[in-house]
Amino acid sequence: MKSIRNKTFILIFLLMEIFFIGIDKVEAGNLNYLGVKVECIYSDGGAYTVSNIVQKKVDSTIYYTSNINRITYNLVGVDNTKSATTSSNIYINYPAYDDFDLDDHKCSQWLRSGTVTEEDDDGNDKSTSYHKFGDGSEAPAFEEGDFTGASWWNWFWTGNKTAADKRNEATNNGGTYRLVSERYIVTEDAGTPDYTLTYKDASDQAAGSDAYVYIMVYGDTYLLKTKDKTTLLEEGVDHFSGIYVNDQNEVVGIDNNDTIYINSPEASSSIDSSNVPAYSYKYGQIRYKISTSKGGDYTRKLILFNTGIGKGDAPDTELCDSIMPETSKILKRIIGIAQIMVPVLMIILCAIDIGRIVLSGNIEEDLPKQKKKIITRIVIGVLFFFTPLIVMLTLDLMKDSGAVNAEDIKDISCLFE
Repeated sequence: MKSIRNKTFILIFLLMEIFFIGIDKVEAGNLNYLGVKVECIYSDGGAYTVSNIVQKKVDSTIYYTSNINRITYNLVGVDNTKSATTSSNIYINYPAYDDFDLDDHKCSQWLRSGTVTEEDDDGNDKSTSYHKFGDGSEAPAFEEGDFTGASWWNWFWTGNKTAADKRNEATNNGGTYRLVSERYIVTEDAGTPDYTLTYKDASDQAAGSDAYVYIMVYGDTYLLKTKDKTTLLEEGVDHFSGIYVNDQNEVVGIDNNDTIYINSPEASSSIDSSNVPAYSYKYGQIRYKISTSKGGDYTRKLILFNTGIGKGDAPDTELCDSIMPETSKILKRIIGIAQIMVPVLMIILCAIDIGRIVLSGNIEEDLPKQKKKIITRIVIGVLFFFTPLIVMLTLDLMKDSGAVNAEDIKDISCLFE
């Protein structure tokens, strides 16, 4: 009896240990949302970015608070002149996150905004915009507790607005707006993914360039990243349930030719009447989602390109896509023209030199004199044509050498596409 009891205790202890080890594995791979900024764009024409900043540090404990910033986003059909006239913004709550609470990582579905006008100390009108975010079947209502106003005594003698007055004014002149887009801005503080699946989005155009899509896995959290945006991936993640990293640090459990389809929640741009780019989004496509079959919103076919630990090894286009997107366009144009013009110019100069020798009638004497110049020009033309290949091979050798800061060298192949 005693032996059975001891074995039972040992079995319970082992089960508890396995349970807690399993918890540690999940926690270790989770995405650190303290390193993630969330951008929420609403139909009011505002992009609200929420991030976490250090508020204070007590002993070894660091306390964080949410920080929100609004910029005007030029949505098609939205008049932003109203919001530009207000002198300040007050956020009753946050579209994502809350102070010291990192449980909610998605943008709220609704925004209610309204304006309150008051006199400042100099007797001038001052307008303040109030913003309140929420989920549900409709936008949240302004409540008296959302505002700070004059007491009844102060209102009686000065006429200053009470909290109820402000609530009514903001409600009457305000509006309700839907979420149209969500984007994650992932910093280094977010941690390293357990593994990354890199998919190839082949171009339909013969002269077009292929794009690459990354599915980054942090424990039970999936992010999908393209050159346009990164979002939380929720629909279709069961497709990756059998994938794991083995003892050889290899990603296994997925077919080498795995094919999926994704939607297109990116912005499409057009030029408005003021010759300024304006943006629009497909209705209801807030985040990326995937399917194993084509149809409906799932229009883009992706084929697995590589599996790997960390970022994967697809061609790196960060230099052209993020670091200097506009400058890279000009550089690509200059490099493309130079790659054609320099060799052609060398050929023309060589032809002129040879023509002069022939016209002089003294080929045997003039050819040896001009031979070195002609060969030098031919070599320059050939070298210039192959300069991209030479430069990229040199950079690859530097990266593989393990030199200091070699990992910070960016891939420049996008400049020669």
